[in-house]
Amino acid sequence: MDPEKADSDNTSSFADDRRSSGWDIRNATKNYTALVLAHGATAFFSLASVWLITKQLGPEGYGGIFAFVAGSQLVQIFLNWSSTALARFGIEEFVKTGKITHSFWSRSFIFFPNLFLILFTGSLWISPLVVSLAIPTQIFWLLAVHILTSAIWLHIQFGLQGVKMLRLQGILLMMERVMVFTGIMSLIAVGAVSIENLLWCYIIPPVILTAVGIGILRPFVGLRNIYDTVQLKRMLMFSLPLLPFAIVGYLSTSHLDAFFITRYLSTRDLGIYAIAAQIYGMTLQLPIIANTVLLSMFVSLETRSERRSIQRYLEDVLPSATLIWSGACVGVAAFGSMLIPRVFGPDFEASAVPLFVLLLSSAIGAPIYFGYAAFSHAISASYVSMIASILAAIVNISLNFILIPRYGLVGCAIATFFSVSVCCAVVILLCHRQIEVPGRNLLISIVPIAVALAAVTLVNSFVISVMIFGAAGAVAALMLRKQIKASRILIYKGSATTSN
Repeated sequence: MDPEKADSDNTSSFADDRRSSGWDIRNATKNYTALVLAHGATAFFSLASVWLITKQLGPEGYGGIFAFVAGSQLVQIFLNWSSTALARFGIEEFVKTGKITHSFWSRSFIFFPNLFLILFTGSLWISPLVVSLAIPTQIFWLLAVHILTSAIWLHIQFGLQGVKMLRLQGILLMMERVMVFTGIMSLIAVGAVSIENLLWCYIIPPVILTAVGIGILRPFVGLRNIYDTVQLKRMLMFSLPLLPFAIVGYLSTSHLDAFFITRYLSTRDLGIYAIAAQIYGMTLQLPIIANTVLLSMFVSLETRSERRSIQRYLEDVLPSATLIWSGACVGVAAFGSMLIPRVFGPDFEASAVPLFVLLLSSAIGAPIYFGYAAFSHAISASYVSMIASILAAIVNISLNFILIPRYGLVGCAIATFFSVSVCCAVVILLCHRQIEVPGRNLLISIVPIAVALAAVTLVNSFVISVMIFGAAGAVAALMLRKQIKASRILIYKGSATTSN
């Protein structure tokens, strides 16, 4: 018997239901809830790991590790620019055939030569990177190892997204952080804490989980007729605009901020800012998870020519989701401002206001993650991300030069806010050329965010800023009561259908 035919027989009954757009709609709430719970555990173990490191090495020591990760992420943008294509075209292929063979191998044919090129030219970029980020010279060679393991593990993760195994991906990411935490605890127990040993705690788990992920994907990835010229060209054309997007996108993130903070301030300041950036990053994962779920749904709907459902979501659900997410971000900021000094020590109290501004950045970017990014990728309009990220990067770099020397860490966070705001505005405007959606409701949902930023910068009072946001949010919720009700009905219908 043909082994691939046998694989298909064994997995078809399991995968057939997931191939329909109805599965995405019915399971949207369940998928998102499961991913959020997994991320909650992931965030807990991530913060616990950071807490252990700061207690052992202090702000400056953790600043060195954060700089190392920032350097690794910088190099990986030249590797991971084609990763979204695996999810985008993998889902489409999975909906049509129940497998992702051509998508997985087409992305592999792009990814692995790219990986070997980056590693082969390491002598050209490692030294400048180490100097720029003040990374200890004794650990610079670990950059290549971290890049290799992280990039391959990400390739497998997008393969799991391609077969709509979103919940399983969340569980594996949680396991990764559990293993990191366990490794750090083990080093402390045996008295072997050092920056080099701690970095190995971040390198080994991806290797283990990559092997697990390959075993899971095996039934969906054939080993015959793996080269598909048409699919390779489609994925390459989709990904090429994402290369400049990945490059300049890095220039609008907190990882780039590490360069400016170490230049204008100090490694200690970087360690303090890194706590705020860590919480911001973990919080941002929640809308990113939503984008993952929506990408699966929107691609399935586009494949089935059901765009009206996408339009209804953007019109009714997105404004409500943006307003609710904004309130959640302000709540996390308020809680974090009280918790950080108690958990990490008084040295980290200065991260409270930057954290508030960064979380407002997460709120202002909600329309992208909760709708428009998934839509632009579902229609293969990857140029949207490229244009938006270029403008966002220009804003972030320019404002970092202007604001950090004058306002320190708060200025760095404000630069991030305006960078995300520009990115969001451009994405929405470009997407509206492809789909007709009224913008009034969405505009109402983001007004409280702008009011909160103005309050914290002008009044310089965290408590007053939260109160002002609460008042503005209540007015916005009153104006959007019809959309909030419509969103609840849609979610209830989806949950009820799933239960049935």
